[in-house]
Amino acid sequence: VMTPILTRADVMRGGKAAGQYLESIRKSDLSDLTQDQWATFCCVLVNETNRAAGERMVGAWTVPMGDL
Repeated sequence: VMTPILTRADVMRGGKAAGQYLESIRKSDLSDLTQDQWATFCCVLVNETNRAAGERMVGAWTVPMGDL
């Protein structure tokens, strides 16, 4: 199993998605979140951060068709 190294850009993308979630539920203070909202916030942050890292890594491994 390979663990990607997260970049600042990956984490910023995760943070943006988590912020959008907070806006969608009209919350800005993390201490006001219910347990379910907190869990969702954390999942959005982690999943989008990992998605960004995965896309970056796959992009690095992709060979453009014209180069074959």
